[in-house]
Amino acid sequence: MFGLGLPEMILILVVALLIFGPKKMPDLARSLGRAVREFRSAMSEMERSVKDQLADEDEVGLGKDNQPKASAAEDTVGGGEKKDGGESKDAEGKAV
Repeated sequence: MFGLGLPEMILILVVALLIFGPKKMPDLARSLGRAVREFRSAMSEMERSVKDQLADEDEVGLGKDNQPKASAAEDTVGGGEKKDGGESKDAEGKAV
């Protein structure tokens, strides 16, 4: 974890004990534990939210057969006839 071994962790605990004293250490450890728990909870909630958002976008963008759904902006009407009389158009809208 972050490249800290057992000797480094012991040194950090000894320094914290010297700075804060034995009476404050349990309160500090409790506060640190709560902060870490809240951080993990927030991260998992955000991860879940992002996954749900991506799943919703996938469902909206794809039909049952994983093909893009037809949108109202397409040139087809009812039975598949083209609105423009059957002419094909290029990217600039000119008849081909």
